[in-house]
Amino acid sequence: MVPLIRTAEQCYCAICGGPFERPRFGPKENPFSPSKKKGGNGYNPDIISKKATEWLVELRILGYFYALKQGFISGRGQFFNVFSGPGSIHLDQKDPANEQLPNLNYSCYEDKAGAITIFPFHETCYKILAKVLYPDEELFTAMTRIDLEGLHSTMRYLSNRKDALLIRTGLETRRNKP
Repeated sequence: MVPLIRTAEQCYCAICGGPFERPRFGPKENPFSPSKKKGGNGYNPDIISKKATEWLVELRILGYFYALKQGFISGRGQFFNVFSGPGSIHLDQKDPANEQLPNLNYSCYEDKAGAITIFPFHETCYKILAKVLYPDEELFTAMTRIDLEGLHSTMRYLSNRKDALLIRTGLETRRNKP
């Protein structure tokens, strides 16, 4: 059985800091003017297609099994949020990589006793990170060369909040502001 991972109300990519949801799209005629339709402003669908944003909802998680001294990356999954309640990460039961994950206590971003701290990320962001770290390698080789223990340790050092890494990006001053 694939584990269900509880998260905070919102959950962000540990690599880019972006959300795990599709952006809003505005009407074709003028996407940046306030719309009378529900949803308001959004991206122009003539410039950015909905298909081009599908990667934003796809995620994987990085974790580390201390008993085995082994880092791991899950198979594919998605983040779900039910209005103002807690969120959850649902790993795809059909992905063979998820079948190997034990049904243990996982903690998203928080370093809790008795739990495996995990960090969700966009698969595309991981590919970009791999190419930045190993630009002369083929993508698959670059992805396998990333030191999962080192990456997990770095993210763990920068965490202990519920939804993202503790990195000052300017977002913290813009939250809840138009």
